[in-house]
Amino acid sequence: MFGYIKPYNLELKLRELNEFRAFYCGICTSLHTKRYITKFLLTYDSVFYAILLTALSGKKLSYKKRFCGLTLKRVVYFESDEIEKAARDFILLLRYKLLDDFKDERGIFSYLKYILAKFLGSSDNSKSFVSLESELKRLLFEFSEMEKRRVPSVEKLGKKFGEIVALFFKTIKDVSDEQLRLLSDFSTKLGEYVYVLDAFDDLERDIRKGRYNPLIYEYGYSADKSIDEFIGYLKPNIRKYVRKLMVEITNLYNQLELKTYKSLLDNVIYFGLEREMERVLSSRKKKSNIRT
Repeated sequence: MFGYIKPYNLELKLRELNEFRAFYCGICTSLHTKRYITKFLLTYDSVFYAILLTALSGKKLSYKKRFCGLTLKRVVYFESDEIEKAARDFILLLRYKLLDDFKDERGIFSYLKYILAKFLGSSDNSKSFVSLESELKRLLFEFSEMEKRRVPSVEKLGKKFGEIVALFFKTIKDVSDEQLRLLSDFSTKLGEYVYVLDAFDDLERDIRKGRYNPLIYEYGYSADKSIDEFIGYLKPNIRKYVRKLMVEITNLYNQLELKTYKSLLDNVIYFGLEREMERVLSSRKKKSNIRT
């Protein structure tokens, strides 16, 4: 359920593309020092999060260089407290997603997810981190219970997932109460956008494997129906729903006080969200976290 919040590269200036790559490699570098294997699971969503944190802080980062063992060449990257926070929060969310996958799946691959999740356990015992982890576990439990009850509403599941995403934004410091409220609303809607797209993206696979997907129950799919016809019927409804979310996301985004890297974030919000929606609705192919 990750990888949908990313820029539209064709609309990026060369400077902006280099900045995005530096943020991406910055998180990858941070993950290298924390839990090396998570480098291979890095998603664009966490990169957007790092850029947004940096933009709110007003920092303008300097390029650093290192040798990358994955690309076998020297790369440029950014380094900052905001990037460190984005990497740490990504690992925390990833850990509990893997544990949730383990509960829902069977087989050796599922067990490997369980082992990886245990490996990702944090050594951070600070009061703020423990509180964040506790609240995350509570929300994920509620989310899991909704799935077990087969709640027939993609909106209800989407809003709950939005609460999970917003939880991390509530830990942002040095912003006004009004900006914190806007960030909470913005991230909740952004999380809902991700969930709805992911539900549609996974729909055909979930139908074939007999897995829960709120769209199946909400729109009444049955085995005597053609999957292609059912998905074709859903497309206009999902497009209308996602477009409404994008309007709300954009309105909230425009009220944020961003001090740096705004043009890069603008690209994601004004072009990237629309582009990703159309990609999912037109191809239904599963997303991939291709390195930029």
